[in-house]
Amino acid sequence: MWKRIFSELSDGIKMLARALPNFYIPVELIRDLDTCLSAGSYSELEALKMTRPTGVTIVAVLRLIGGVFALLVGLVGFLIMPELAKVDAEWGTRLMEPSLFLTAYGVFILIYGYGLWNLKGWGWLFAVMFEAAVIISNSTVLWVGEDFMEFSVPKAIRDIVISSLILFYLCRPTIKRAFDKA
Repeated sequence: MWKRIFSELSDGIKMLARALPNFYIPVELIRDLDTCLSAGSYSELEALKMTRPTGVTIVAVLRLIGGVFALLVGLVGFLIMPELAKVDAEWGTRLMEPSLFLTAYGVFILIYGYGLWNLKGWGWLFAVMFEAAVIISNSTVLWVGEDFMEFSVPKAIRDIVISSLILFYLCRPTIKRAFDKA
């Protein structure tokens, strides 16, 4: 019975697409309906669903935790800034940049973690961009060859290795397929 319903729904959507060429119908919808039709039973249909790979789950959870932590630290910085400005105006001003950076960073990392957790294509793109940016920024520390701002060479090496592993993992064909990027 369900196969007949999917068949009629798929035929109706395809007929609508031919009748209204300017009406956008996502290709994924038609592909998913055809996948449902090719399944011989409901259990086969359930097996066709993509589950979140374990590595993606681990990266997403770690990024979500890091995003919450960064966001909280940034917001606490904004909360204590007026009190520090009363004591020393210079310290109140100095706290503005790190608080703003940590708040923006936290929001970005939360979006990145959410996208990975839900297997969104843009989440994969955020992850690849973020990990590439980490590799590039930490390569600068290695190029300078000494402690640079708050970065140190051992931390830079550690971050480059971790981000390279995550980037390598995310670019594997099976992982890209989970995000419909293959």
